[in-house]
Amino acid sequence: TSDPISTCANGNGTVTIQLGSSWGNGVDASATVNGDELNGVTTTQNGSVLTVELGNLLTLTSGDYQVVITLTDETGATQNVTAPITIEPVPSIASQQSPDNGTAFTDPSITFSWAASTNVTDYTLQISEDETFASIDFSQTTTNTSLTTNVSLEGLLYWRVVANNDCGNATGSPFNFTLSPNS
Repeated sequence: TSDPISTCANGNGTVTIQLGSSWGNGVDASATVNGDELNGVTTTQNGSVLTVELGNLLTLTSGDYQVVITLTDETGATQNVTAPITIEPVPSIASQQSPDNGTAFTDPSITFSWAASTNVTDYTLQISEDETFASIDFSQTTTNTSLTTNVSLEGLLYWRVVANNDCGNATGSPFNFTLSPNS
């Protein structure tokens, strides 16, 4: 079999199985985790090598599992193969800490900070004039839990933090602040 599989819940996993000489063509496979059948299992056979693609892993939460792959040949003979799989988690939401909701500023140099989240690669600070963030006016990515920037907008503004990793992202609720620079 292949190396252990590591994938996101919205990803796929591939297991390569070297079939013995008693296996002919037309080998099919099904897969289960904890007794529950996985949907989206496809196979490709090239001689004595069977590639099993495990798709639709959304039913699995993050963690380590053993996938039981049941091989079935043309005669109905079966054999089980077990492969380890790790489902990687999406990050948790990063809680905004500063500035507090409703803070008023006159100096455009503002430090934004948030609590570290788990399973994160980096964070994206976003600022918008729109509470729904349909339009994002400022966006910067960092590995830190704070960022100081000169905000070039004025008036009532909104900020939020997006925690990112290879499996997805988690977006915090927006906070608002007001910037009225001295003229």
